Amino acid sequence: MEQKIADNIRYYRKQLHLTQEKLAETMDVTIGAVSKWENGSTIPDITTLMNLANLFHISMDVLVGYELSSTDVDALCEKITHLQMLHNFKDAEKEVKNTLIRYPHHFKALYTSANMYSYKALENNTENDARKAISLYRSCLQCFSQNTSNAISEYSIKLSIANLYRKIDPNKSYEILSNMNYEDSNTCRIIGNALHDIGKNEKALEYYSLSLLEHLAEQGNTVYDISKSVIEIGNKEHIKSAINLIDTELTLIESYRKDNTLSTLDKMKVSLLMVQAICYACLENTIKMKEITEKAYLLALHLNQETVSFNALSSIRFIFAKKDNIPIFDTFGNDAFIGIEKQLEHMLHKATKKTAKYIKDVSKYWYELKIDDSF
Repeated sequence: MEQKIADNIRYYRKQLHLTQEKLAETMDVTIGAVSKWENGSTIPDITTLMNLANLFHISMDVLVGYELSSTDVDALCEKITHLQMLHNFKDAEKEVKNTLIRYPHHFKALYTSANMYSYKALENNTENDARKAISLYRSCLQCFSQNTSNAISEYSIKLSIANLYRKIDPNKSYEILSNMNYEDSNTCRIIGNALHDIGKNEKALEYYSLSLLEHLAEQGNTVYDISKSVIEIGNKEHIKSAINLIDTELTLIESYRKDNTLSTLDKMKVSLLMVQAICYACLENTIKMKEITEKAYLLALHLNQETVSFNALSSIRFIFAKKDNIPIFDTFGNDAFIGIEKQLEHMLHKATKKTAKYIKDVSKYWYELKIDDSF
């Protein structure tokens, strides 16, 4: 154990780019003491070990070389992720608090907890949860040397932080993004290319499939954002183009459907339909507005009545992977009706006076459908 402690002190000192002299100054000891720690001839006392662990942003277990039970950590993280996928954030948060008490400096525990708060913040539009996620992601960066997943990079963590800052401080979000080195991006496609180059094509397909899912989700979100901005500007020609763009995206989403299985892609579809309904309202085409709103309502009703698959392999075509549990997340919520109503409220909050009228028209018809027994 003595040599393990010595090796860890040396390793984490260098991770912080500290000289032995600087570490000695920080810990208020002599350089000779630090030298003896690192060559294994002496061991710091318990108080000094605790201070070193705090300085290095690691747990005492990690510093002294005690192997944490990865099974325990993995089980806790899997439970958090499962509750997150069910949108059961109340229980997920309880599990996060329990996990962080036990493993306050464990990278996987921190990262899983950060993801939970991030999805909670995005779904419920809660600034406090966004701040919690940012804090946890920053802790992940401090102990990133523990990371063993090729799917997670410092770049991806910084990107998550920047995305969360959009809800709190858009200028801060832009500042983070503008200072990021995009050449460090460790995307799934790039990992897939590297695996392909060394002949590991089965594994490469898993990463390519994840990349495909990410791009599919990103394209749907981008189409939504474009249409939302077009509505706020109010240019009728642009609105007509947005309607056609949404039709194109809906066709694409439908082409990815597997065996008529409902998936989170259908939540994206119902969201896009509602934006399209608002576009028709902006063009004062009441007939088409009602037609599209009815279509969105019936799909939302179907989503609430049936089981929605969170497994990409079983619900989406063109996923070439052996792994049978590639998860897909959404921030729409379990109840599609509530998800749509939150969407309408958010758009109304951002709308100009003129645009607000059209959003209210769609919202009014939506609520009429909810109390109509024939639906």
